[in-house]
Order: sequence, then C-alpha cells, then structure tokens
Amino acid sequence: MTAFWRVVWIVARKDLAIEARSRELINTTVFFALSCVVVFSVSFVGEGGDGRALGDAAAGILWIAIAFSGTLALGRTFERERYGDTLRALLLAPGARAAVYVGKLVGIVGLLLATEVVIVPLVALLFQARVFEHVALVAAL
Repeated sequence: MTAFWRVVWIVARKDLAIEARSRELINTTVFFALSCVVVFSVSFVGEGGDGRALGDAAAGILWIAIAFSGTLALGRTFERERYGDTLRALLLAPGARAAVYVGKLVGIVGLLLATEVVIVPLVALLFQARVFEHVALVAAL
C-alpha cells in the first residue's frame, strides 16, 4: 500500500470511528433526509386529487434528500474538525493533502451510503416508485 492510500485509510478510519462512537452525523443526516422525504411526500401526494403519488417526482426527491443530507454532513464534519483544531494537525501531518481530502471523502460517502439504505426504501414506499426493479441503477446511485 502506498503512502497516499495509507493516509486515506487512516483519515477515513478516524472519521468512521468517531462517528461510530458519537453517532452525531448519522442521526442528523438520516433525520434531515427523512424530513425531506416526508415533507415532499405530503406536498406531492394527492396533488391530482386522486390520492396517489406523482411517479416522476420520486427520483428528484431522492436526489434532493441525498444531496442536502450530504451537504449537511460535510459541513458538520469540517465543523467538528475545526472545533477540535484537528484540521490544522491533519494538514501539518506528513502526507499529501489530497490524501486527507480523499480520506474525508471516503468517510462522507460511507455515511451517505448508510443514509441511502434508509431513504431509498422510504421513497419507494411513499411514492410507489419501482425502485427495486432497477437494483443495479439504485446501487450505482
């Protein structure tokens, strides 16, 4: 393993270990994504007067919930680093700054994958979306 990937692994492992102990980001991110999906489902269901969900809205709402949750998680992750002044220590550590960035990115992607495990079935349920007919596309999401 090269030095770059070793730094990536250390930073990602650090972020995921902190999250496993505190569960602060996962709770915040999942709650925010759930709130987005529920608010949009109440807004869009029954708009035509028949009480059914708009079929085309499910994909957009899924993307909105994931993108906004990711933005929230990214901001809170760097806020935690800034609060503990550990971002400066990470940048001063011997290793490429790009590796620190990729390590943080891997941690955020792991968090978003956990959020998607909750959000995708909820969107499929609330919007009667046929999400599970295209499992490979959902996995690529």
